[in-house]
Amino acid sequence: MDDVVQRLIATMNASRPDVATGTPAEFLNLIDYQPVALFHRLVTDDHAAFAEALAEALALHGSYRRDSRAPRGRVALGPLAMACPACDTGFPVAVDGTLPYPPRHRLDRGWLGEFAT
Repeated sequence: MDDVVQRLIATMNASRPDVATGTPAEFLNLIDYQPVALFHRLVTDDHAAFAEALAEALALHGSYRRDSRAPRGRVALGPLAMACPACDTGFPVAVDGTLPYPPRHRLDRGWLGEFAT
């Protein structure tokens, strides 16, 4: 775990807008950094902080992408990538439709429009 912590700290330090000068600061803060914050809560097993960070990440994604017509703007892929293993390890993750971006069927392993085979 010590190696994970050191790599997480290095990632967080490399994510600062004054260091990552090739990425627009707004994108870095609102989109790119959020999965790192979620991963931190995941590895520290902090359920409450994870739920708070997920809600914040989704809100920030929504505010950043609200005017985008691009399909990739509809799903917050980074937070979703962290929400899936969180669900797998027993973290309570809202899948009731109150949060607009994590596809419920991806988190609960269901199918949208499932059909009989």
